[in-house]
Amino acid sequence: MARRSLDGLVAFLVSCFRYFPPEEALRYLRAARADLRAAVRLVESDRCVQAFRVDSGSCAGAAPFAGDRW
Repeated sequence: MARRSLDGLVAFLVSCFRYFPPEEALRYLRAARADLRAAVRLVESDRCVQAFRVDSGSCAGAAPFAGDRW
């Protein structure tokens, strides 16, 4: 179960940021202690990009499937 949750978090990050390798997604998730929202903010901060609005309907709908509570 934990492995599938981690896979979901990685898939979510990879789908939100183009050309984002899974290994890099794992690094951000480790730095954020598997907090999806914190990982997204770290990526946005490091890369000076905004992949999406965290409070958008699509993100709120996808977050439960990634194993995170918004």
